Amino acid sequence: MLCLIIIFAVVTMTNRKLMYTQTKTEARPLFYRVVITRKWHAVHGGVYVEKKDGMISNPYIEEPGIMSRDGRLFSKKKPAP
Repeated sequence: MLCLIIIFAVVTMTNRKLMYTQTKTEARPLFYRVVITRKWHAVHGGVYVEKKDGMISNPYIEEPGIMSRDGRLFSKKKPAP
């Protein structure tokens, strides 16, 4: 009986360590992808997104919005500093 308890404890600890390692392995590339995307936005001065109901344009941007040829309004969004 004691042997089974020891085996169960070792398997449980090993599984927890493996899950932690797998989580870190999957999270690291996602984090770097977010950082790279944010840098790209900062270098290019932000992106334009379609303005929907309730969306407020940033009053501190010189040209906060543009109109497309088909009449849709786009608002400029910059990454936070």
